[in-house]
Amino acid sequence: MSDCPKLDELPPEIFHLILGFLPHSDLSNVAAVCRKLNTAATCPKFWQQFQFIHTDPTKLKYLMKMGRFSQVKSLVVKRSVKRTMWSQVGPKLGLAVLKTVVEKLEELDLSGVDLSNKQVACLFDIISKSPQTVLKKLRIFCKFDFIPAEMFGRSLCRLEEVDLGYHRVKESHQQSLFENMGEGKSRIMKLVFHDNISQNLDPLLVANALKNLSELSVFSLSKSQTLILFEEFAKSLSLKELTMDNKNLKHVPSDVLTKVVLGLEKVVLFDHLTDEQTVALFGKMAANKSASRLRNIRLDGAGMGKVKPTIFATALTRVEEVDISYSNLSPLHKNALFDQMAKKSQITKLNMMSINLACVPAATLAKATLGLVEAELSYTHLNSEQVNVVFEQLAGRKEKQLTLLNLVGNNLRSISPDALAEGFNSLEITNLNDTRIDGEQVKALLDVMVKKTRLTKIKMDFSDVCQYEDTLVAAVRKKGVHFIIEEEDE
Repeated sequence: MSDCPKLDELPPEIFHLILGFLPHSDLSNVAAVCRKLNTAATCPKFWQQFQFIHTDPTKLKYLMKMGRFSQVKSLVVKRSVKRTMWSQVGPKLGLAVLKTVVEKLEELDLSGVDLSNKQVACLFDIISKSPQTVLKKLRIFCKFDFIPAEMFGRSLCRLEEVDLGYHRVKESHQQSLFENMGEGKSRIMKLVFHDNISQNLDPLLVANALKNLSELSVFSLSKSQTLILFEEFAKSLSLKELTMDNKNLKHVPSDVLTKVVLGLEKVVLFDHLTDEQTVALFGKMAANKSASRLRNIRLDGAGMGKVKPTIFATALTRVEEVDISYSNLSPLHKNALFDQMAKKSQITKLNMMSINLACVPAATLAKATLGLVEAELSYTHLNSEQVNVVFEQLAGRKEKQLTLLNLVGNNLRSISPDALAEGFNSLEITNLNDTRIDGEQVKALLDVMVKKTRLTKIKMDFSDVCQYEDTLVAAVRKKGVHFIIEEEDE
């Protein structure tokens, strides 16, 4: 034992490699040991991903001056139903501190803080007057009425990613933003605009502002604004991702809409397409054997039921990420999709939440599901045979491709404790809430988890694991598994 080197006697490259695996709480403990370890443990590269949300907002001005935080690039305080220290104290954050944050950080998400008018005014003033803006991403949920419209548009166009939340934005401010975006000097590449775009705005102005974005999330536009925007997209498309909750999509010609969608990488259109548009889109997706840009699609609505089952299945299995949750599909469509997935499919992530899958043969369902990387099958009414076959195959597989499987709302009580334990511990993320598992299954699951698991995150009902909270659950958490049993564990 005397021949073993002490921690501070290790070669620097080995010592730094070890420190790189430690969470920030442990790094703080190492830094308190001695001066030499303090120098190593406070190296800025180990603190780049530090989240200030876990700190006291009143201490932020002191933390920002510490060397270890010199390479931190973001401050993210997302909106939450739970009251946090940031949501309570954040509105009192000093303007000088806010100025330092804006001038030093690249990403600022204060959606979880109800900023005061003075703070918002200070924020826009700093962005508009700064000679060289460091800030690239801004997400704030607040009112902007008191900000001069011209400053509002000019300031936001100095950023790359903008999310304005759910508060209503006045027409004059929208006008200023879109005018500045359309002048060619705007840096905005991603815009999240939850408010309705004013129907009084010139459709050409709106289209000219939005057509050169890479990512766009927008709610309602007028009929004319929608038509002209899609005409511009069809001419030349630089957009990669589009999320649009817009009832006026139904007015876009089917050929134009299809051309735009197939030119995107990700599209979320909810249930606003007509039957004709949906049939045309799926027909083109199924017939398009050449490489398509489309990698991620989110759709629902009755229109998919009008597509022939074989075309429906062929089209979706040519996309990598598919979300058709809550859709009302016929048994023919569901069986066609899983049949095709079991044979040949490009789908890696599938969300079919709240779709009754009891009609799908157990063997087909298992083969298709185990060929995925992520499967969201919560509230899908799986029967006993289906869940047993899935877990028999999951437990027996040597190649562990599936990393996420959610079966919330499905009855898993019929699965043998050993198969359930081995199956879930072969995943990385899962949610067992409302799965009706019994005490024997819970004990087997936790026993295996303590010994060997791939899980990094698991969520379970408190009533299922309360008796093990200080024993097996505590042991699992020591292994680094994020074990969620109550809201505060989120």
